[in-house]
Amino acid sequence: MKPFVILALVMMALALIRLVRSPLRRGIFGALAVAWGAAASASHFGIKGLYLLSGIGFVTSLILGLTWKRRALKQIERLAGITPERKAEFEAQEAREKVERLEREKQESEAGEREEAFRKSYRVERWREPIPLELNLDAVSQFIVSPGGQLEMGPGEISILVEADVIDEEDEETRPVQFTTTVCDLEGQGWQAISLVPAVGLLGRVLGFHKGNAPKLTSWKNAPEEWRKVFRECTLAIGATDLLDSRDYYEIQVDDRLLTIPEKYQGPRVDLAWDQKMGRFLVRVEGLYHSTEEDPMQEVPPFLFVLAPTQLLLPSVPALHFRKDADLIEEEPGEYPVEFTPRESGQLPEISANIRRLEPETS
Repeated sequence: MKPFVILALVMMALALIRLVRSPLRRGIFGALAVAWGAAASASHFGIKGLYLLSGIGFVTSLILGLTWKRRALKQIERLAGITPERKAEFEAQEAREKVERLEREKQESEAGEREEAFRKSYRVERWREPIPLELNLDAVSQFIVSPGGQLEMGPGEISILVEADVIDEEDEETRPVQFTTTVCDLEGQGWQAISLVPAVGLLGRVLGFHKGNAPKLTSWKNAPEEWRKVFRECTLAIGATDLLDSRDYYEIQVDDRLLTIPEKYQGPRVDLAWDQKMGRFLVRVEGLYHSTEEDPMQEVPPFLFVLAPTQLLLPSVPALHFRKDADLIEEEPGEYPVEFTPRESGQLPEISANIRRLEPETS
């Protein structure tokens, strides 16, 4: 007997078994049984007319199967109380979630590509390493200590350890720089605080100036080699972003060009590096737009500027730092102070005589 005939008979037998076991689908499996039987007979006896009958059986079973599936889905929806309106809401929600997911994937891909491009362009040799440094405080700064009390720093020189990185927030337009600040008090106890500085906090040193006092900045293209070397040797954070939308107009001077910055839907990106030799931070900015009579949205060439530690680090400017769980859109800097918690292990800076733990007052 021909192998195809045997296969057709086996398939017909399976269809008959399913026909008996699945009464709701008898039309489907009945049509399949007829189709396979006709195909086997046509192949064995050479009756070409039976091929037409088998084709009709296959097509009928396919149509019945699709119809049954639609009826079953409608029955499930009725039992679950899914009305056409609710179904439309579910579909719209699914479409929104798909768009959001694709947008997140796109942003993650772009961030990864940009970081890789940064590494290749700047030939980064060291990446996100802790920075030990000495910070001179002109006045006393006090910070909340968890589980209780205060940490008093200054006046005078203190030793700190600083780490920085860019983190993702739920708001896709905001990627702040996260600072981890570690100190060691007079008793040798280590303390650590994690805080966020939005990109606008870094840019506030160069944006917001009006006509006549525009800050002078250096383009990345014309930056001295030692500045590029800083980004190669001690890059801290790449791609901090923020939304600038005050609807005001500011001026900056990049090299010898005076540029007008319209602060409307601006989304600049900021990179941060540490200049160990000079004891300062370097900030690189790209993605800003300036306005001209011919074109209101011309891209500003990437530029750099310098920040002293006292202009950025937590012990000197606590109002610039947000708590790690803060809402960067709703809360104001300093509204909920950054807290220090004990650090029992890991790298610690030198003991600072000008850092003291104050126990909580007892009533």
